[in-house]
Amino acid sequence: MFLGAEQYDQIVTHLRSERARQRSLERRGSPRVGLRVQVQFIPCRTGGRASVQTAWLRDISASGVGIVFHEAIETGTYIVVCFPRKQGDSLDILFLVTRCARLSTGHFSIGARFQRAIKPEDVK
Repeated sequence: MFLGAEQYDQIVTHLRSERARQRSLERRGSPRVGLRVQVQFIPCRTGGRASVQTAWLRDISASGVGIVFHEAIETGTYIVVCFPRKQGDSLDILFLVTRCARLSTGHFSIGARFQRAIKPEDVK
């Protein structure tokens, strides 16, 4: 099962409304929701052909996502996460990888911060 654009929008909208109620002692900048769904993303790397990858979405907040992937992604890399819409197109969101840590052999925890939505005119 993939996380759709409508579900992504509902989760992030709800989390933004919860921010005002957040405890003052919480260290995290934004509340998050744990999920276990697949997402497709495109690592934005220079010198190589872009290819769609599949990873597991671990958690989501108004400011970013956590994913589990089978290889390390270098901190500072941009990724485009694609959330399918019912109409057939997708909501494409640009994230900046801020953390990558090995979980186990062949599994990495990737943290990425929201940058902006990708508009159709942004795509070549």
